[in-house]
Amino acid sequence: MNVKASKCKCGCGETPEWPSDYIPGHDLIHRNKLIDRAGGVDKLTELLDQVDIYMAGEIGEGDLAKGIRRLQSKLIVK
Repeated sequence: MNVKASKCKCGCGETPEWPSDYIPGHDLIHRNKLIDRAGGVDKLTELLDQVDIYMAGEIGEGDLAKGIRRLQSKLIVK
């Protein structure tokens, strides 16, 4: 079986051992980057809540977009 090696998903550029997507411990690095990008755990939770509500059919695309823009407007761009 010939398996193509891929780079670590944290962005470090290293190649993890197959079948992992990460060098050991780098999944935490990637998780922290995503949390920071979202503006923190609370903002990420709010974003996922909005997506859940949309997927349940309780709001439409327009309301989802408004919710995302509202959350993003609260972020401080560094």
